[in-house]
Amino acid sequence: MSAQIFLWALAVSNGPAEVAAFQACLNIANLANPISFGLCNIILTTAAAAYQEGDLRKSWRAAQTYIIIGISLISLYRASRDVLSSTTALVLLYGANSSYANFYHTLPIIVFAVAVNSVTDMVGTFIEAARGSQTSCVDTAHKYCCGWGGPAPYRIKQSQVLHWHWPWVEQLA
Repeated sequence: MSAQIFLWALAVSNGPAEVAAFQACLNIANLANPISFGLCNIILTTAAAAYQEGDLRKSWRAAQTYIIIGISLISLYRASRDVLSSTTALVLLYGANSSYANFYHTLPIIVFAVAVNSVTDMVGTFIEAARGSQTSCVDTAHKYCCGWGGPAPYRIKQSQVLHWHWPWVEQLA
């Protein structure tokens, strides 16, 4: 819902053509989404399993490896997009006569924002694995991977899962 509010506000203030141009640039930026989605699934299950075997530091080290891989891959995507230039990327995807080719100045900003969002998603996935909530981390991983809230094939005892509290940040230091 919150993502739609921005698009509706943009449409009301500037018209539907601006929304279409924004979405055209967002489509190019979101080509890196499989990297983020895949690594978030790996981070969630790896961090939960590492926490079950050890402590929060071990869980963070396991997640940190995949976060660094994600940052590297997303940076590589961003660098390759920069080499092509914004105009080339827009023309390749939408055609030389497309009105979207004029939004070459907007594309780098949106690509950067999506890259930062991807990294924060990865860190947020670690936090989700570390805090536990009402279900175990494996249940949460199952929900993310399968896309529904059904029962997980196996369960971790509730006492083995770290519940959310602020001092967990101190344990990482």
